[in-house]
Amino acid sequence: MKGAAMSRFRALLSRQRSARVLMYHRIHPERAWLNVSPEDFLWQMRLIKAFFTPISLGELVDCLRSGRLLPSRAVVITFDDGYRDNYEKAFPILRRLGIPATFFVTTGLIERPGYFWWDQVRLGLKDEAQILEAWPEMREELAGLAHPQRVERVTERLKQIPHDRARRILERICLPVAPAEPETMTWSQIREMVRAGMEVGSHTVSHPILAQQTREEVEWEVRHSKTVLEQQLGCPVEHFAYPNGRPCDLQPDLPRILEEAGYLSACTTVERFVGAHSSVYGLERLGVSGFDPPVKFLLRLTGLWPR
Repeated sequence: MKGAAMSRFRALLSRQRSARVLMYHRIHPERAWLNVSPEDFLWQMRLIKAFFTPISLGELVDCLRSGRLLPSRAVVITFDDGYRDNYEKAFPILRRLGIPATFFVTTGLIERPGYFWWDQVRLGLKDEAQILEAWPEMREELAGLAHPQRVERVTERLKQIPHDRARRILERICLPVAPAEPETMTWSQIREMVRAGMEVGSHTVSHPILAQQTREEVEWEVRHSKTVLEQQLGCPVEHFAYPNGRPCDLQPDLPRILEEAGYLSACTTVERFVGAHSSVYGLERLGVSGFDPPVKFLLRLTGLWPR
């Protein structure tokens, strides 16, 4: 992009006073919906550095709370879950380019063996007959599906039932697969990122779907994860990301619970730019997928990609 075309592109972006909050999960070479390859992540960050204004989530929230005008072309980078490749692959790129980011950590899985439950389904789901033996009400939903589609359907249905029941079912329908090395970052790695200027937020203790939890369970997930993070990192933890993050995954009183616990913001997975319309406890984000071609990534950042 050169000359007049670049000038027109910058002018288009400068007129936009909304922020794009990007949501990543893994920076990993395996092609998958939640994975972005290290090579793709590098060119994405270089593009953001060249044409946009990377800001921290804290700065975005401060603008919204104070009524200050957002910087033009503002972009916020966030990561959910706490995967180890966030530190090994994403952090070096972010630090080299001087781009801030917020990492939402599931505290109960840090330095613990095993996979996140959705990865356990993806890697260890048994055959249809064994699933139905443990979960007979899935018979109609799984009929005729190939294995990849069964994985998707089972994953989605597990999100719709109470966390304890989902965990019991998971134990019966999945093989006991285990990673060769830890899947999550260590506390030492997270502390190093904080010292380098990155923000860390809570993604609960155990990653439950909060709509399926009692109020007491929600309050424990919200407060205990914050306490653990602040004890481990030695700094305030002010931001939260809802697991799964769709409106159907939330409870109406969550903003009040978060505010009373001391959080200043919370991120959803609702796909939209953040602007004056946004609630600080319902910040919208754009999920970045490993299947997005470069033109789609760019047009989504400009707001020109059709929804």
